[in-house]
Amino acid sequence: MVRIRPKIWVLFLLPCVVHGQILEMTTALRQGNAAALAQYFSPTVELTTPHFSGSCGERQAREILSGFFMEQKPVYLVQKSFSESGPHRHYIGTLRTQSGQSFRVVIHTFRDMDRQRDLVRTLRFESER
Repeated sequence: MVRIRPKIWVLFLLPCVVHGQILEMTTALRQGNAAALAQYFSPTVELTTPHFSGSCGERQAREILSGFFMEQKPVYLVQKSFSESGPHRHYIGTLRTQSGQSFRVVIHTFRDMDRQRDLVRTLRFESER
């Protein structure tokens, strides 16, 4: 019987966990669920919405995002690009809202080795015209 050491399993499962986290983040975006997305915020987030642009803490970012989703209820999200480079991941998509507006969504995450999860460092909603 072949026995695989636990450390090797981590290497096989890590890509699934990472992509699972991105899937959870994008699902929260599609649903307009700021609280679910905020679970992945780093202690400081670079956030850009039509009414805010700057660096803020997790709590403030969640509140700003909640306000954005109240004004712009998401209808669907389409992935345009996804890339990985070491501990960094970049997601770009287009978010369409009930008001008929489209936003380019940019998410930049980094791998927090202490928590063993990806955390959102940058989240931008840029109006597409």
